[in-house]
Amino acid sequence: MGTDTVGSFKLSDRYTTYGGDGVRNSIILEPALVHRVNNHITVELNGLWAFNDYKVPLLFGGAPAANQDGEIMELSPVVFFSLPNYPVQGHLRYRYGLSQTQGGAFNYNENAISPGVSAPLFWKIEAELIYWRIWREYDGLGPTLNSKRQDDIDLFLVRATRPISNSAQWYFDYEHTNAKSNANGFEYNQNVFTSGILMTF
Repeated sequence: MGTDTVGSFKLSDRYTTYGGDGVRNSIILEPALVHRVNNHITVELNGLWAFNDYKVPLLFGGAPAANQDGEIMELSPVVFFSLPNYPVQGHLRYRYGLSQTQGGAFNYNENAISPGVSAPLFWKIEAELIYWRIWREYDGLGPTLNSKRQDDIDLFLVRATRPISNSAQWYFDYEHTNAKSNANGFEYNQNVFTSGILMTF
């Protein structure tokens, strides 16, 4: 690849708990290809493959169709842009995703768009504001037996990062999700706070 094009590959394991109990273990592969068009525009293509292993009892009284263990695959092109003489950077992202679960009831296809903006603040802190609009259609679980469940999801993310060393940075995320659905029981509002340290090797 030329000096203006780079690739990367990330492998991670994410274990989710709630109230001290294990909820889900995810193995995640994330390849990426980045190309700098000029000093103000960069394009990126991101991929994702994840396998989710849920640790909680199945929904709907243990029905086999409710087994959510399975794969998630995503492809996401994004354009980053900056303005001359301003330290602000913006982006516009599109994502196509699909889920293939062992039970089948939670299989879905989704389309999503995401504008975002980031800027340096004080004390080497970088702030980022991201909005996602997601349209997700499931194979089943609709309001009637022969209909499909359809979710419209709005997600707002505020993130702050600060370098600790050349290979580590601290981060803090606040995420608000508002999900609407044509199926009963799947609408919700959620607020999540996370913080930690990211290491690169």
